Amino acid sequence: MNTAAAETAERAYKRARKAWRSDKENTTLRKAYRKAKKAYEALKQTDDSNHEAKIKTKKRKKADADKTLPAKKKKKTSKKRQEDSDLKESNMERELKTAVKRARKAYKANKEDKSLRKALKLAKKALLNLQESKAGKTEGPPKSQDNEASPDTPKTDANPDPSTSQELKVGDTCEATYSDGSWYKAKILDISEGKVKVEYEGYGETAEVEQGDIRMVKVEEVYTRKLFVGNLSYDVVDEKVIEFFNDCGKISEIHWVCNTTTGRFSGMGFVTFETDEGAKKAVEKHETEFLGRRIKLRFAKPRKERPQRIPRDRVARRPVKPLSERPDECYTVFVGNLSYDVNEEKMTKFAEEKSGGGAVTAVRWITDRDTGDFKGAGYIEFESTKAVDEFVKQNGQVFMNRQLRVDYATPKSYD
Repeated sequence: MNTAAAETAERAYKRARKAWRSDKENTTLRKAYRKAKKAYEALKQTDDSNHEAKIKTKKRKKADADKTLPAKKKKKTSKKRQEDSDLKESNMERELKTAVKRARKAYKANKEDKSLRKALKLAKKALLNLQESKAGKTEGPPKSQDNEASPDTPKTDANPDPSTSQELKVGDTCEATYSDGSWYKAKILDISEGKVKVEYEGYGETAEVEQGDIRMVKVEEVYTRKLFVGNLSYDVVDEKVIEFFNDCGKISEIHWVCNTTTGRFSGMGFVTFETDEGAKKAVEKHETEFLGRRIKLRFAKPRKERPQRIPRDRVARRPVKPLSERPDECYTVFVGNLSYDVNEEKMTKFAEEKSGGGAVTAVRWITDRDTGDFKGAGYIEFESTKAVDEFVKQNGQVFMNRQLRVDYATPKSYD
């Protein structure tokens, strides 16, 4: 793809998107945005196709060159073969380390590109597998299940691998690795000769994996109502999601995932249903088209609650600003330096708890006028002035690992 054409298309696409976001009711701007987006994606896809074609051509030429090389008549000794094998592994490890460095550098330059993130994960996994393989050769070959079961062979491993020592049964629910290296909820269908056949729940796909790629989970630890939703359109809203899953049952919660640095929507989120049956029916919509994209659906994995960590160094370095003069009949407070993971539910719960049980009537976020991005601040409106006087005492206190800036709101600042 021509670099100049690509840069021009990208700039046009970003300008059109910015113009449309500033006035979403303007159909002309919306059409221009979609047209620019389509043109940019077409150029990008052409570039990807050309790149893949070049790689295939290089591989084909290399294979043809290898075929023309004369075969060596003298057979290599076992020692020589071992030396060649070690040399190849060393060269491969060096190349993989270089690939990991390049993939990490590319991902840091553009963290919003999911393909770069996936490439980094695959490079790390390949390097880890090679290093584990070399370590296994140094320590000696692992004992098979037959050897462990043999009475003539003593057990010398004081710390056996938990993945091989666990009891697996057909029909059990477990977590198994997928082709991308991630763990997914699955059901064991068959066990034979160290291989385990599983079916990934919600996908309908089956695969044979090693026992080391299986881990058992307790029944109560398996999520049955919360789904991860990926590859979402940036035009998605709550109402569209509720309408899309209308035939699956009622949704109790929708949470969008945003970039912690920029606060921008990351194209993914979590949807929680009121019943297990609704979630099971919804996950069957995996790879279904929604707002022009094939969405990814899977059961979310539970995350253990961790105690809140107070960033002492941040609190110590930042002096607390004094409160401004309290306006008459003040029912609203300003809250700044908020975490980008905050939502209305968490903010309301915290405000009512720290205001002595005062009721919150409204929460309004401060966003960028052009992009609509959250700016890490907002206003909280209480039902009584007493609750306001109590809550402003949180000025300088920590909430979601952030030192809050709390102050009385003047009428002109939020009207």
